Amino acid sequence: MTPDQQSLRSVLEQLRNAIPTRPDLVYRMAPDFVLRHGAWYSPAPWRREWRQGLPKHCFGNALALAHVHGWRYVEGYALAPKLPLPILHAWNVTPAGEMADVTWRNIGLAYLGVEFSAGRADDATWNGDASVLDDFRRGWPIFRQVWTGEPPGLDWAPSEALRMLTEALGKRPE
Repeated sequence: MTPDQQSLRSVLEQLRNAIPTRPDLVYRMAPDFVLRHGAWYSPAPWRREWRQGLPKHCFGNALALAHVHGWRYVEGYALAPKLPLPILHAWNVTPAGEMADVTWRNIGLAYLGVEFSAGRADDATWNGDASVLDDFRRGWPIFRQVWTGEPPGLDWAPSEALRMLTEALGKRPE
């Protein structure tokens, strides 16, 4: 584990331990969930051929790339280069397996996250609160049962907003 990864893990453990347990939730919110189920992603330098996403719109940027280009969608925590606190963040993994963060031009120092289906992310964005891990308006549904990964064969119908976005970008949603 790199020093930056250790730093991220340490702060997330402190956050998790400061959050009281709730009888209606299996996890102590996002820090606990990500610590239990997250994987480390190697920061990759921003590449010129990747179109820069909108600043402060990581969830939407990652969702759009997942639907338009078939990249995998990941949510978790990242350490920004100039801010020593974990930031709830979203990024992608390309079909070649390369981590891609198109929101931050200056790539983060460490990334720990969980891969979710783009359909789940779309549902959280348009029917919840823009993040799978912080969907507080619907009472954090991802934390209500033990996570065993995305259920096989689960098909999420694309939202109307996603349908319009993908059509505008020249791809029809499945």
